Amino acid sequence: MDKKDIIRIQSNKQSERSTKLTAGDQQYLILTEIEKREPPSIKTKVYLNGRVIDVIKSTPLSDDAYTLHKEIEKQHNRVIEKIKQERPHIADKVDYFRKIKAAISRNNLEEALDMTEEAVMHFPEEPLLLSYKGFLRAAVMKDYVEAEELCKQAINLSIKGTRRDELQVLLPTLYLHLGRVYLQQDLRQLAIENFRRGLRVDPNNKELNKELSRLGIRRRPVIAFLSRENPINKYLGLLLSRMKRG
Repeated sequence: MDKKDIIRIQSNKQSERSTKLTAGDQQYLILTEIEKREPPSIKTKVYLNGRVIDVIKSTPLSDDAYTLHKEIEKQHNRVIEKIKQERPHIADKVDYFRKIKAAISRNNLEEALDMTEEAVMHFPEEPLLLSYKGFLRAAVMKDYVEAEELCKQAINLSIKGTRRDELQVLLPTLYLHLGRVYLQQDLRQLAIENFRRGLRVDPNNKELNKELSRLGIRRRPVIAFLSRENPINKYLGLLLSRMKRG
């Protein structure tokens, strides 16, 4: 990280230090201040893209002004150096997704959740990571309220900020995760609704079709206003099935 990527802002008060670090599209803010209580403590908050990702606390050796000033400066600089050293080792999104999927494939959901939460700290606005975090928090922590909120947030973010061609790939997985969160709560109808929303985007999505099949739900006829037994629907269904296998 070059010196030009660091902007130091010092408060007029000796009891506060604030530094901004910019690296690529990552915006860090390190804020160190005194917590005025008995005994006093020094607290450093690290923000990434506007969100707190770490809090470091310590107890000063003395509460006299000179010692506090020195210890604030020391802790603040130590945190800055730690970020500067760790920043080059932060994995990119593709690497995170690869590791998360590998952990899920091994059925190691705890490891997948840990990896996802680390990834979200560095990429807090990435819809797919938020969706994975929601699905995994439901599966591992049974924290269904936050899980549902994360999955819905991911869908809203993707709809607002993703190109249409990317949505075709992204949305089915986001609806899959939200549906699975509902399924873990035995909210069968809500799960089915979200699986079907995903299938409207990608009718041949294997995971979504598999979930509906497990629930005993047959795919809707190709032409909705004709009966399932209508020869046209039978023919089109057979044709689509062959295309899918091919």
